[in-house]
Amino acid sequence: METVIIPNLQFAVFSSQLASPQTNWQKQFFNSTTSNISQRITEVPFVSCLGNHELYYYNYAGVDITSGLFGKYFPYPFVERRYWSYDYSPVYFTYIDLYPAWYNPYGQGLIDDDQLTWIENDLSSTTKEWEIVVLHEPGWSAGGSSSGYPHPNNEDVQNLLQPLCEQIWSTTGFWRT
Repeated sequence: METVIIPNLQFAVFSSQLASPQTNWQKQFFNSTTSNISQRITEVPFVSCLGNHELYYYNYAGVDITSGLFGKYFPYPFVERRYWSYDYSPVYFTYIDLYPAWYNPYGQGLIDDDQLTWIENDLSSTTKEWEIVVLHEPGWSAGGSSSGYPHPNNEDVQNLLQPLCEQIWSTTGFWRT
């Protein structure tokens, strides 16, 4: 496998599936066979949102909704749970947590009312030229899966987040994901 290094890379944004289940971080994310990745994330910020696989215990036997290892390896300045935002030059990033305390580990991710209010206030307050929302589950999916489990459309992203973003960004004339 050829190693590709992007010389001007300033940081990396990732939408999760870092380790599955969460007890396999050393084996999967910090794997000795991918030392080039381990080295690179010591050189540039590696920023990720939480995904459902970071919640599972070994062999998918339940979940730890506190996601202790994600917080250990990525100690971001969360607003609450695991959502937060920051700006970098002309870009504003908003990270969404789709896994509240009542999340069903075999269901879709959810956006609760508190986070939705925060997202609206957060995105409405920035004056940055570009705004990027980072989340794990897309609103629209092709439905396929390499794991044998279906990946349907996320209804909260479709029915709550998309209309909110369309409302906030209506002056720009396009939907940014």
